[in-house]
Amino acid sequence: MGIKIQILRLTLTKQEKILIKINPAEAIIIYNNREKATDETQERWGFNGRNDKSDAFRHSFFNAINTKYCGMTIVKLFSNAHESEVPQNLSLEVSMDLFNNLVGINYVGGISLLSESSISATVSDKILEGEMKYLSPLDAVVPPNFGINFQTNLIPTNQ
Repeated sequence: MGIKIQILRLTLTKQEKILIKINPAEAIIIYNNREKATDETQERWGFNGRNDKSDAFRHSFFNAINTKYCGMTIVKLFSNAHESEVPQNLSLEVSMDLFNNLVGINYVGGISLLSESSISATVSDKILEGEMKYLSPLDAVVPPNFGINFQTNLIPTNQ
């Protein structure tokens, strides 16, 4: 585990590093849930996009399963810390991510009895019902703007 955390340090924000020191057990759970969220997104969508509906699903599912195992308070702190050093040109992406993170966090809340498969199904339903947000229109999703242009808006996932 120490090796994974050491490698990950290269991409962590200052706030994430502080939270890891204070909450090491939860940090390991959250780190391990990244792969679950990526795999579940791949399973449901066939790919893992950025700034699209699959991205909305991944963020919400990831934060929902994190909440199941770590609780709302810790997960909110970690999800906000993760978005704390994003450049200004990606502010729409941050808004999208934080919104979708909260959908997952609030769905699970304190209900740790929910299974990961039922969480995934409900998060998928929330996409269809437009309870989450994604960015559109997008240009080619490449750095530095990852598809965001002057016409890009944050819109409900049922559109």
